Amino acid sequence: MTCGHVASKGDLVISKGQSVGTATYSFDPFSLPGVIPPSICRPNSPGVSRLDMALVEIASAPSIKNILTNNGAVIQSGDLIEMRANGSSHSYEVGGVVITFKIHGKCFDRLFEVRPRRSSLLSPLANAAFARMPAPGDSGAWFNLAGTMTWCGMLIAGEPLMAYALEADDLVVEANRAFSLDLELS
Repeated sequence: MTCGHVASKGDLVISKGQSVGTATYSFDPFSLPGVIPPSICRPNSPGVSRLDMALVEIASAPSIKNILTNNGAVIQSGDLIEMRANGSSHSYEVGGVVITFKIHGKCFDRLFEVRPRRSSLLSPLANAAFARMPAPGDSGAWFNLAGTMTWCGMLIAGEPLMAYALEADDLVVEANRAFSLDLELS
């Protein structure tokens, strides 16, 4: 699984220079024709999205394996989370949860904020200045609860001091609705 704005249906998906499979389902809310975003994002308003996802049919890619082995977890503000992207791991803290926010002109509902981890030694501004926040190209990276192999969400967008993700259980529910599937966490 990755973001729909990263891989369209039929796209060949490559990781670390190796072909891993083909996107068999994709929903990219940024490419919906004729959808005019509301001027103010409100939960459950017309045009508000809860999904940005592509499902990838893995071919024979022995180097690709799922290291997150536990079911998705419901997260709450203050939870410590980790993101693995581009061969390294980065730690963050969950900010607001179940928020509605406009990203590149598109309204999203049920996001959670990904913030720099708080440090007792640094002021919040200094901590944010030294944090490695998700960068362009990290979209679709998965988050797990810190210190566990429990999947809790997927990154969809970021800003210099904040990033935004969709919660794992919401991703499964919305993918089932959008793609007429019966996915479940296992």
